[in-house]
Amino acid sequence: MNINQTDLNSVLEHHKNLIQNCQFDKKNPFDVEVDIINYNLSMPQFLHKKLTQESYRAWMQFTFEGEATAGNAYTMLLDSIKNKNYKYFNSLDSDQLNNIYNFLEQTIAEEIKHSQILTHLCKRIDYDFSNNLKYVVDLNHLLSEENLIQSLLDFYVGEVQVLTGLVLICKFSKNIEKKNYLKIIAQEESKHVNGFLKIIQTISKNIDKTELDRIEDSFINSCYFYEYMIDFNLYEFFKYANSNLLDSDPQKQNIVENFLHAIVENNFQKEYQAMINKRIYQYYQSLFPHVTETEYEQIVKNKCNRFFANFRDNNFGENM
Repeated sequence: MNINQTDLNSVLEHHKNLIQNCQFDKKNPFDVEVDIINYNLSMPQFLHKKLTQESYRAWMQFTFEGEATAGNAYTMLLDSIKNKNYKYFNSLDSDQLNNIYNFLEQTIAEEIKHSQILTHLCKRIDYDFSNNLKYVVDLNHLLSEENLIQSLLDFYVGEVQVLTGLVLICKFSKNIEKKNYLKIIAQEESKHVNGFLKIIQTISKNIDKTELDRIEDSFINSCYFYEYMIDFNLYEFFKYANSNLLDSDPQKQNIVENFLHAIVENNFQKEYQAMINKRIYQYYQSLFPHVTETEYEQIVKNKCNRFFANFRDNNFGENM
């Protein structure tokens, strides 16, 4: 589905009108009624507010940059499939290929629309991401045949992250206008998630064992940073905490453990992780049907444990 500029302008104008009277607080830009990181008196309130604010910003930046990149990335993917650059698609019949073409064409149009909708939203929140890109990718490298299967997984994981955040923000926001602004993106992102799942299910039988072993090793040993909706630059956060608390402050004791516990025990984050895991297991099982959901959950748990261990084992333990 192609969207001409007149239609796109009409969509954008409608969305702008939805939030024209809304106010945005960076500590909670979507008026979510629940904490996304637990708070208790054992932690400094200013640090809890800082990590909460930075977590909203980090998720918004990931979403903004992902949607801004997706249109070009998916266009290159579509062109490469049509030009028979990938062996995985060469044995598909015309109906299978046409389904993939139609899905990607519609998704490209929607991602272009999402990018402009999110650009307006970020301006309203006063996030300046356009001149400070955090995620810069080489699309030629990303979409080479050698990297394609890994990239398809990365695309899927990214779509799931965006969708899950949108769904939970809409669920817990008390602001109807902001929810309506985000809902159209969430509805279309759900289609994108299902579409990329169908692509890997369609070509899975054409992926050889060597490639599967490489993907399995990458998945097990790499951190995708998708398990929680937080700012994953925790090293800088704890460094900031260390430099802004006196050694005599009792709240400085066990601050790393207190904040990690506040993340993993938070109900919003638990629901986020459960939704993420369910979606990504569907994709993972398409590649590795012998892996049970319990085994998959243990893989994810091990990855999270390794990630958080980095903060428990460093010098913060001596200084905080």
